[in-house]
This record gives sequence, C-alpha cells and structure tokens, in this order.
Amino acid sequence: MTNNVIGELTVLVEDFQRKRLPDDHEKMAKMEVAGRRVLYEQLAEAYRIGRILLLPENLEGLNDILETHKLKAIKMKDGKSKSNPWHPVCQLMWGDWAEGTIFSVFKPDRAAEKYANVFRYLDNHQIQQANVVTFLEGFDGGLTGLVNADRKEHRKVKNNNVAKLETFLTVGCDPDEPDVVTMDRPDFVPQGTVFGKLWFKADGDDLYIFGFNKLEEKQFNLLATGRGRTIQAERDKLDAEIEEAKAA
Repeated sequence: MTNNVIGELTVLVEDFQRKRLPDDHEKMAKMEVAGRRVLYEQLAEAYRIGRILLLPENLEGLNDILETHKLKAIKMKDGKSKSNPWHPVCQLMWGDWAEGTIFSVFKPDRAAEKYANVFRYLDNHQIQQANVVTFLEGFDGGLTGLVNADRKEHRKVKNNNVAKLETFLTVGCDPDEPDVVTMDRPDFVPQGTVFGKLWFKADGDDLYIFGFNKLEEKQFNLLATGRGRTIQAERDKLDAEIEEAKAA
C-alpha cells in the first residue's frame, strides 16, 4: 500500500471532519434548513466516503489509518468482514483528537456509532449515495427504525442457535416432564400469570412450601432455558443410544 493511497484516504476523512461536520452543525444551530434534512445529507456524504474507504483495494490503507487512530482494524475471513466494517469507519469519521496527559488521544463520538447499522443496511440493500436522503426520509421509523431493521437482519444471520434456544425454553417449560408437579395455587401466590420460585422441605410424605419469591419473566426464561438444555441433552443421548442399538 503506497503512501499516496493512504494520503488520499486520509484527505477524504479529514475533509469530512474539518469541513462538512462544522458546516452542518452551524446550519442546524442557525435553523437555516430543517435539521433532519441536513443530517441525512451529511450521512449520504459519509456513506459515499465510507464506500470508498471500504473498497477491497483500499482496505490495507484504511487499516493503517485506523491503527494510527488507535481504532480496531477490519479483519476479514473468506472475503467477508468478521464484524460490521462500518463501525470503525464511523468511529474514524465522527471522531476527533483531544489533548491527553502526554499525547493527543483520538476519541470517537459514541453517539455516531449507530450510523454503522444505517450504513450497513444501505450497503447491503445496494442503496446508491444519490438516493440516500430520499430513502432515509421515507423509511418507516426513521434512523431508529433502520438501525433496528439492520440488527434484526444480522441477528438472523449470525445467531443460528436462536431456534435451539427457543427449543430449550419450550422443553424447559414442558409440564409433562416427570419432575413437574401441578397443584392448586396457594393463597400467597398472586393471581394472574406470574413467575417465581418456591422453596420447600420434604418430611416423609409431607411437603412444606415456604414463601414465594417473584421472578421477572426474563429471569424465569433463563432458568427454563438452562433446564431445557439439560433435558434435551439427555433426550439426544437416549436417541443416539437407541439408534446405536438398532444398528447393532
């Protein structure tokens, strides 16, 4: 990677930082135009620059710039980035140097990191820079809706174990398991659908239940998922033993 390429990429970023950001901030402060429109146009320009930075032939130079700014490099596997490549790009473009104890320190603007989801969505859906403003203006839920849409898309791709977790939760709540006991609701347990823990003492054939500790549904689901994971492992082991016996 030549110094000329790194220099050209650096100029793109610094022009955005030193010219576009201050100019847009001044416009929004003076209310010369609608602030949202200014922001969308700023994002469209950042998107244009980011796509240049992320070109395969520029990746080495971009990583050199990121390293200079003490930001994480973009790592590739099988031709694809291991994480959202727009994240370090947004940190770079909306960051600024600040005085440290001894040396200057580059500090990203954390508020701008959400734009990484916006840009990934635009890029994956092949939205061209000229159409970005119109697209953002028409997207249901605005930037927040776009961020959520991107996260949802990549949650499905990344978390192939979501279906497994849902299965574990279902199994963990299965009332037909032999260690599940159904009984009338004690008076001290609130009416309606509630989640909680009961503790007990067994003495001979008698079972004494002491008190009720409420759980949030999320806490209950975590416990049920862990229980379901154990039960499913036992079921899978039994199924494997049966298949092995059949093959013998």
